[in-house]
Amino acid sequence: MEALTVPLDEARELFVAQAAEFLAACEALSDLELLDPSRCRGWSRLDLLVHVRAGLDEMAADLATPSTAPPDHDAAGYWGSHPDDRDEDVVPHVMWLRRTASAYGRPRAAVRHLADSTGRAVAAVTSAAEAPSPSRTRC
Repeated sequence: MEALTVPLDEARELFVAQAAEFLAACEALSDLELLDPSRCRGWSRLDLLVHVRAGLDEMAADLATPSTAPPDHDAAGYWGSHPDDRDEDVVPHVMWLRRTASAYGRPRAAVRHLADSTGRAVAAVTSAAEAPSPSRTRC
């Protein structure tokens, strides 16, 4: 199977645009709207926002973490190889999201945190090297 590739400039442009659109959609929601159910079973919109924010923080950290190993995943294969037991029991993950989301004094505070995380992820993506080098790996 051929590895899935996307031209780097195109991928950066799409990520930056989609990150901005997601943040704008979240910023348009009120506290009460953030507490409404999302389309993800058992998750509120706030839970989903917290999930995405955590992923953006992980992405920014991964892009800043050096590695001596060559890339070992393509764009499509990364998530398929990610160890995850949520298919067997989603409850612990949903409960973690709810506890994390409930730590904010108001739902809109999570949106401000998302804006910070989005800024870090966008900066990491736009300043990342043109190609992985032997001293740096990105998935």
